[in-house]
Amino acid sequence: MTDKTVVFAAALLLALVTGQAAARTENLENAYESTIGGVSLPAGLGGTLQVRECDRCKPVSLRVAATTRYFVGTPASPPVALAEFRKATADPRHARNLLTVFYDLKTNTVTRVVLSTN
Repeated sequence: MTDKTVVFAAALLLALVTGQAAARTENLENAYESTIGGVSLPAGLGGTLQVRECDRCKPVSLRVAATTRYFVGTPASPPVALAEFRKATADPRHARNLLTVFYDLKTNTVTRVVLSTN
């Protein structure tokens, strides 16, 4: 085999493998980004959370569960209890911070909520 043949065969194999991997990708989760004022947190561990992406946008209701996790800082931070998360969102220093609500596309259940503190 010549060098050109080997390179062509390797490129063809890579294209086939990459194409198959891309065909199997499935989006399992989505997210809404909003300000703290655009999100209504649930009263307890169950219930619903409402989020608006903009002032004129309709609110979207998503279910929360006992498995929903709350983070202050980044998703790499340790999760906090809902009560501690509420306290952080009430802090005036975070009034303009971004809040991201991640949810499962199949169940519309919130998986995690992240309050950015940067």
